Amino acid sequence: MSRSPTELRAALARTVRRVGWRAPQRTVCLQAGGVLSWEAVKRAASEAPATARFDDFDAWCAANEGCDARVFVSGHLLHSLWIDPALKLANEAAVRAYARQQFAHYHGAPARQWPLAVWADGPQAGACALHALNLDALRASAARHGVRLRSVAPLWSAGLGSLAACVPAFADAGPRALALVEGTLVTWLVADAGRVLALQQRFLDAPQVDSLAALLARLVAEGGLMAGLPVVIGWGLHDAEPGTGLTSKLRAHLIGSLDGSEPPADWVLNTLRSAA
Repeated sequence: MSRSPTELRAALARTVRRVGWRAPQRTVCLQAGGVLSWEAVKRAASEAPATARFDDFDAWCAANEGCDARVFVSGHLLHSLWIDPALKLANEAAVRAYARQQFAHYHGAPARQWPLAVWADGPQAGACALHALNLDALRASAARHGVRLRSVAPLWSAGLGSLAACVPAFADAGPRALALVEGTLVTWLVADAGRVLALQQRFLDAPQVDSLAALLARLVAEGGLMAGLPVVIGWGLHDAEPGTGLTSKLRAHLIGSLDGSEPPADWVLNTLRSAA
């Protein structure tokens, strides 16, 4: 039986890997309304990376056969859980069992089947569950087109590695907060010198600056004394026009603006840098 062009291209991609050629690198963001993609190449600081858009992951794979992909998943497609260190869960297996129990308690029996990613680093532990994404279908699409999935991770984690380069104080001792805004969804992370103290997802009443300001005020009050203003980065607020005093309205350290329609490339690519 003759092979289809897609099968031939995928087979060629596998052969190329076996002889040691380096596959093209891509960073992919899966959102509720489609897929965004960036080439993992070095650019001048002043040059914005080009964003490619696709209807779904299978369409992305078809257009990027043979590539290596680092995949980040929007918070709208997953649930995140931070686990209190006081529980003293011994290892990742214990974290996984506890996370499944918690997700099933709050979201019902189907949550027991959600794919889970967990981490346990000493007393620090947490989990992410894919509730709106079929991981098996994702893997099947990748295999069909010779795409190698290097990693699948939550979007809130993408830029953490370069955050301190943009906001040096974030690496200092003392609790500091990050709010990643995805339209009406806010992921709130509190860290102390790189150690996660809290992680939660909260929703805005509306994708507007006043709604975000009110939520930030509540989260700061709930979290107690912070060692500085919260850092805010994101997109999707309808009235977040540049030059309208966003920093003072939010009482936060704002990275970029919040009025775009897609994730900031520097966050997804982990290339945040100081504006100074």
